[in-house]
Amino acid sequence: MMRLGRTSYRYATTAAATAAVAALAFALVVDASFAEIAAGVAIFLFGMRAIETGFAAFAGGALETLLKRSTRGPWRSIVFGVVTTSITQSSGLVSVITISFLSAGLIDLAAGIGVVFGANLGTTSGAWLIAAFGLKVDIAAWAMPMLALGLVLTMHPARAAKGAGNILAGMGFLFLAISFMKEGFEVFHDGIDLSAIDTHGLQAVLLFVAFGALATVIMQSSHATLLLILTALASGQIGAEGAIALAIGANIGTTVTAAIGSLSANVDGKRLAAAHLFFNLVTGGIVIATLGPTVRAVAWLAARLGLGGDPTLELALFHTLFNGLGVLLLTPLIPRMVPVLQRLLPAPPEPGLKPRFLTPATEAFPETLRRALRQELIRLYDNAVEIMAHGLHLHRHVLFGPEPLETAVEKQTDLIVIDLDSQYAERVETLSAAILGAIVRARKTTPEEAELLRSYREACLGIVACVKETKHLRPDLTLYARHDNADIRAPYNALRCLIGNALRAIGQLRAEPAEHRDTLEMEALRVRFAQADPVASGELDTLLREGRITPRMGMSLMNDLRYTRSIVWALGDIGRILFGEAEATHSAAERALGLSDADISRLARGPQ
Repeated sequence: MMRLGRTSYRYATTAAATAAVAALAFALVVDASFAEIAAGVAIFLFGMRAIETGFAAFAGGALETLLKRSTRGPWRSIVFGVVTTSITQSSGLVSVITISFLSAGLIDLAAGIGVVFGANLGTTSGAWLIAAFGLKVDIAAWAMPMLALGLVLTMHPARAAKGAGNILAGMGFLFLAISFMKEGFEVFHDGIDLSAIDTHGLQAVLLFVAFGALATVIMQSSHATLLLILTALASGQIGAEGAIALAIGANIGTTVTAAIGSLSANVDGKRLAAAHLFFNLVTGGIVIATLGPTVRAVAWLAARLGLGGDPTLELALFHTLFNGLGVLLLTPLIPRMVPVLQRLLPAPPEPGLKPRFLTPATEAFPETLRRALRQELIRLYDNAVEIMAHGLHLHRHVLFGPEPLETAVEKQTDLIVIDLDSQYAERVETLSAAILGAIVRARKTTPEEAELLRSYREACLGIVACVKETKHLRPDLTLYARHDNADIRAPYNALRCLIGNALRAIGQLRAEPAEHRDTLEMEALRVRFAQADPVASGELDTLLREGRITPRMGMSLMNDLRYTRSIVWALGDIGRILFGEAEATHSAAERALGLSDADISRLARGPQ
């Protein structure tokens, strides 16, 4: 039933994704303006990823030091947000860059929330510039030079230059995306008529809030919305209450930019976007509930400051007071907001195979830890065997079947499709890290325990290495295992058989009763490899000299022989450690009696 449920869920999500792609494709063909908007969103997300990559390049360096010093405590974070937003004149841009900081691990969530709160306050500087000087900052004009310089820097060999290039290019993409979205929504912008919706009462206030939010979403700039509001206010199209409600809506609309940016971010980025929305909803709600007194208070303060008579400057003053109030009220709550956001937006479970036997309880005592480690190592090995078998284009029923592997390989006609990187990440990486962590934490009270833990670490690293070496081996093996040239096909199929027979030998050792297991038999794996080595036997030289394979084929085969040797040698140790004598002292004795490389070469040559 569980498998059926997962299958149904997979089919449902696939069908939903297919329908969404079809609907998007239809809309892109039918509506050119929608195509521009969609392109803007895509470029926006691409820019976000570029910025995140760029900031990650500076992790541990001067940028991290600057950020940590500037965001050490909520009030420092707020000052950082105010300054950066005043410089860039875009709270949305600062929000998405802060999400990039979070995703790159340069700051924590509490510091990010402080920066966003400060960005809300810093954006009020734009209202003052617009109101006082009629200035409109067009950040899209900077897109092309930033893209050109950024992309050139990404080709620089220095890591810092590459990081700076990614940041510049990413910001250029963000500006370009905003330009695309603005142009796509131009038809809506041209049709806006504020005087047609100027009414009175709570319904009108909420309508203006919604309109301000929508306009900011459409134009992707609260500054553009504020310019529209200030123009309407100066011409008398709207009154002070309507202008304030529109400004509240503009603030709420800026959260959409952060929400879009959080789509490509980690869970902390999504939490930050939620905190941004919470800030604007709470402060907006307070002002809407006290709109009449707020208007009178702003008019009174403006008169005291010598700003009376100019409604645009009064609106700029309100904008600053509005966001300043939110900062004062909510900043002390940041330490409490973080756990609430973490609870409401929990981190997704980490991908990968988790330990089943390793727990704090089993790690508390040497005996239980020893058993748990061996059980987890066997689980890790079983997963690695399946990945390796499929990486070698061998089905497990063939690999462990009764038929000689050489015969089965010759008869095989199909190749197995597998993503080794994702399989490694899902089934090897997480579990192997947990095993190694438990080994490092273990108390080594006796030399025997220390030796056993050392051998377990060796087995764990060997299993990981086998999977990685198989990944390196697979491309050429896939190319040559079914090649028309029998002279290159044969040695590659021999490599598959060498590894496959090593896995078979471990399987046979594992099936033996514990008292009958002879781990010295694992040394025979190495002897068989040496006997089959076409380099040592001179066979490879003959093939090259006679022109039966190309030098490129010969080079590939020599490299892949090294990978195969590493796998076979590691499998010998893994088999001895996991399925041989359990006592560490006996394992050490077996290693002492093991064959040296000189012994293996002599045995491979046979009697002279």
